[in-house]
Amino acid sequence: MAPRGLEFLMTEKREWLDFLRAWGGRPLPEGGVGFEDLPADRDRLAADEHDLLCPVECDVLVVEGQAAASFLQGQLSCDVGQVELQQSLPGLFCNPQGRMLASFRLIQVAEQCYFLLMSRCLAEPTAASFARYIALSRGASQRVESAWQVLGLAGPGAALVIGERFGSVPGREGGCLHGEDGSLVVQVDAQGWRFACLSPQPLARELWQQWASCLHPVASPVWELLEIRAGRGAVHPATREQFLPQMLNFQLLGAISFSKGCYTGQEVVARIHYRGRLKRRMYRALVEQCSEAPQPGQQLQDSQGRECGQVVNAVDLGEGRHEMLAVLAEATAEESRMLVSDVSSRPLRLLPLPYVVCEEGGSDRSISPRP
Repeated sequence: MAPRGLEFLMTEKREWLDFLRAWGGRPLPEGGVGFEDLPADRDRLAADEHDLLCPVECDVLVVEGQAAASFLQGQLSCDVGQVELQQSLPGLFCNPQGRMLASFRLIQVAEQCYFLLMSRCLAEPTAASFARYIALSRGASQRVESAWQVLGLAGPGAALVIGERFGSVPGREGGCLHGEDGSLVVQVDAQGWRFACLSPQPLARELWQQWASCLHPVASPVWELLEIRAGRGAVHPATREQFLPQMLNFQLLGAISFSKGCYTGQEVVARIHYRGRLKRRMYRALVEQCSEAPQPGQQLQDSQGRECGQVVNAVDLGEGRHEMLAVLAEATAEESRMLVSDVSSRPLRLLPLPYVVCEEGGSDRSISPRP
């Protein structure tokens, strides 16, 4: 596929938004597209019993060529050798100091072609960071492909809808289906209740029209809320180079291989795994009576007014309530507060994650399912 010009990509993006508006969609102040649902509805809609259809704000960074796999293996935290046409992995791109520049899902779409599915606001800066390394690699090239659209399907009926369209479901977390129509489906949870469908815009319109009759169209932030409740943090432009991977619990989510060998930032990440001890990690929390929406990278304070953490991402639940993931100092996590103006603050109420973070060997942490 030939690279597309910026003007062409912007035209396709506008056409997609126009299409969603025809279905009742509207631009949201925090980004993304909303429908009849309001922020106050998001808590209820994110409950397991609802079947949802969400436009997901993502871009595709394409890396291809005969040296694509070896190039990515030397840059990413995940083991590219474990990524196949039927199996994707979460992954990270770090700077030499081990701080994350991007988080994504790595998907193989052909023998010498990979998609990195990431936030729309991260694809361009990630491509710029890759450029300094890919220039030294013979046989690998990259491009941002914004013409693909991502639809999120969630709920007990999501697998049925996928099966009716594609004849089967991936059946495991990270599993992929490649449709004969050119679309791609990734199962993003272990239970088989959440799927991301990637397709070129004309096909995305067809799929939306088919699925909107049996799934409930909801705002883009509902998908982000589901990610928050799954304990999956993400890198945003404001938090690039702020967090080590283990601060966001990525070692528990299959995004880091400790046996693959060298990659950019590997020495720091491995040292923490084998010999270090983090004093900060990611928590899920709720803040109430907060008139100012929390932003990624926003600093948090403890009860003494000292900086003790940062917001990873947050979703507005209406009526001053915001649910978030935040990296907090373990020693002061229970007393963390959000500064909402120069003179007032609101306490964070910690909420459970869907996994247990526990000590392993005195230094690293491992995952255990909650009963």
